Amino acid sequence: MEVKMENGAAAPVNESTLKKYPNLEKTLSIEMPVIVVLGEKSASLEDVLSLTKGSLIVFKKHNSEPLDVLVNNRKIGAGKTIKVGERFAVQLREVGTTREIREKIR
Repeated sequence: MEVKMENGAAAPVNESTLKKYPNLEKTLSIEMPVIVVLGEKSASLEDVLSLTKGSLIVFKKHNSEPLDVLVNNRKIGAGKTIKVGERFAVQLREVGTTREIREKIR
């Protein structure tokens, strides 16, 4: 996964922090699932079983509303979709502080 800050660089880890917490680099390299939620909808089992190629699932969320960004199945922020070359990306519009995120993903 490519994570960029505004200037394109990854978030730096302070040298004194690394000395204080020697296992921090290993901990920070742990991969976690990142999910962007387009929408959610409840459907009956009958409706789910009737889905075929070409079926449409319409959500209540308007296309201008921000999409929730989940890490480890917990919301850490929200953003909007953008196109980067031939790929989609999410540009974060809201994101918790490092402390808030850390507490949510425990």
